[in-house]
Amino acid sequence: QRILAKLFPAEEGRDEERVRQEVQKHMEMHDLQDSLALALLAKRGVLLESYGQLPAEVRQQAEEFLATELGKAKFPEPSAELSVFLEHCQKHPGRAFQGSGVQHKLMILKAMQSR
Repeated sequence: QRILAKLFPAEEGRDEERVRQEVQKHMEMHDLQDSLALALLAKRGVLLESYGQLPAEVRQQAEEFLATELGKAKFPEPSAELSVFLEHCQKHPGRAFQGSGVQHKLMILKAMQSR
């Protein structure tokens, strides 16, 4: 919302249709048609804030790509705690683990360390 507020100050109005039109113009002017974030902003009039906001087909493409690429590498099995965290993230994208942003960040760090 802060980014949209800078682009479209309140006194100018910031309705979703105007946002979509301005973003589409910007994308065409600067040849940014491949930007998924801008395409979603142009389509919906709001910024992409989490993976869960992506259209289902885009999430599936990303998951297939990651499965293929990650399938090439060998990783140790995650701990039970990390498995619970990963399951939470898959089922509830964008929600804090155990209702705590701090716990969520700690688990992200643990996941990064586990590689």
